[in-house]
Order: sequence, then structure tokens, then C-alpha cells
Amino acid sequence: MTHSQRQWLSKLLRTMWSRIHTLWLARNADRHGRTSKAKNQASLQQAHRTIRSLYPLKDQALPEDRDLFYDDVEAHLQQPLRELNAWVSVHQGLIAHSVRVAKLAASSNTKPITELFSRLNPRRRRRYKPTELLPRPVFFRDTKLTSFVTLTRNSRSRRKKPPVPQEKRPYLRQRSLHSLWPDPLG
Repeated sequence: MTHSQRQWLSKLLRTMWSRIHTLWLARNADRHGRTSKAKNQASLQQAHRTIRSLYPLKDQALPEDRDLFYDDVEAHLQQPLRELNAWVSVHQGLIAHSVRVAKLAASSNTKPITELFSRLNPRRRRRYKPTELLPRPVFFRDTKLTSFVTLTRNSRSRRKKPPVPQEKRPYLRQRSLHSLWPDPLG
């Protein structure tokens, strides 16, 4: 790559990044507001959306965690933005955890339906009658040599060999991992 190509590439990248950053700032200003009043309004709307999404989980949460919610969502939304954001930051994770635990508790105490109701009429297996399509099986006489020979055991019983004594090893007690390696300083 030549020197002029490197200069051209660096100018192109710098221009692209500055345009992308300007576009990102414009997008943030549109989404979150340009003035402090618009920013507060956007933040309030976000807090309202979050709280409205948490209230349907009230019936799915554990009974001991249902007191986190107000009786009426509209009464809750009348609080100032600071208190709404504090409630969301404190209780959002707890509500999600409570719903997960409630679902696990509900499924762990549930028996399968097969244990609740016994089968009234168990199915009977059909027994098929042999048909005359195949000829009757013919039984042949066993002509293997093993059928004529009987196996006998040795009259001498085998004696068990005494176990070979193992060397006695010293029992080492290790107080810590530091006793495994010598001190590097000597």
C-alpha cells in the first residue's frame, strides 16, 4: 500500500466514523429528547412502560412477593419519576426471580395425570390364531455331540492362593499445599 493510499484510507475512515457518530447522536436526541424537559418526559414514559409490563406478572409471582405491587397500577404511576425509577431498579429483578420460583414450585408439586387416574379398561393384547398358510414345523432330533456327553467336575477342589503381602507404605499427613514444594528461597 502506498503512502497516498494510506492517507486516502485514513481520511475515508475518519469521515465515515464522524458521520456515523453524528447520526447516532441525532438518533439519541430524537429518542431521548433534546432538551432536559423532553429527556425527563422520555424517561418518564420508559418508566411507565416498564412498570406496566411488570404488573401482569403480579398473579404469577409468589404470594409473599405480591405485596411489592400497588393495588392499582394507575395509582402507582402517579408517583414522581425518581420514585418510579427506584421502584423499578429495586423490584424488577426480584419480581422476575419470584415468577421463576413460582413456576418451578408449581411444576414440582404437580403429579402426572397418569398417577391421578387409574386406567379403567386396560387394553387386551390380541392373540392371533395360527393360520394354515405355513406348514407345521418339523422337529428334528438333536444330533450334536454335546447332547451325548455329560460334563463332570474335577474331584480336586482348587485351593485359593494366599494374598501376596504388599509393602508397608508410610502414611504421610499433609498439613497444607505448601509442604508439597520446597521453599524457593532456600
